[in-house]
Amino acid sequence: MSAKKTEFFTKRIKLLGCELTTNGLRPLLDKIAAIRDYPRPVDEDSLARFVYMLPFLRTMILGRADLVIKLKTSLVTELQDSIGKKRRQ
Repeated sequence: MSAKKTEFFTKRIKLLGCELTTNGLRPLLDKIAAIRDYPRPVDEDSLARFVYMLPFLRTMILGRADLVIKLKTSLVTELQDSIGKKRRQ
C-alpha cells in the first residue's frame, strides 16, 4: 500500500471509472460524456462498436438488453430499406 494513494474517512472514491459515494455507485462524468458524444452509428459495424461500450454501464441502465435489441432491430430495418431503395433504382 502506498501512503500517497491511501485516503481515510472520505465520502467518495473513484474506482474503475465509477464514483462510489454514500448514495451508491455511479459512472464518472467523463465516461458518460464519451458515450453521449459518440458519433451516431450508421452501419452495423459502428453500431457494434457503440454497443460494446455499453457493458461499462450495464449495472446502471435499467433494461439495457431491451434497448440494445431495439437499436439493432432499428439499424437492420434501416439497412434493409436502404438496400431495397438501391435495388429499385
